[in-house]
Amino acid sequence: MSNRPKMSREQRAKQFAPFAALTSLPANLAKKERVVVDRPALSDDYQEEINRTLQSLRPGQMVHITYYDNGQYIGLSGLISRMRPEEGYLQIVEKRILFSDLLTVRVE
Repeated sequence: MSNRPKMSREQRAKQFAPFAALTSLPANLAKKERVVVDRPALSDDYQEEINRTLQSLRPGQMVHITYYDNGQYIGLSGLISRMRPEEGYLQIVEKRILFSDLLTVRVE
């Protein structure tokens, strides 16, 4: 028999609780797995088509857009909350997207 004091059930359970010594490892691995793509070069005709679509948009309209951000393509659907052509951006809910980052614009 041992001379050690007997542990409570809670103390024994703590011994076997999961332990993550490398808490930032999953996040860092996810960053490494991300595929970075170059910004696409849009033709003049395609840019003109996007510009025509942008001119017809108004706040309150539902749109689906694809835009380029930080090495990846992102799709977003929502209501246009603000249009600022003079400043070169539109805002969907709280996300500002520069016109120069737009790849597709579709009115829903």
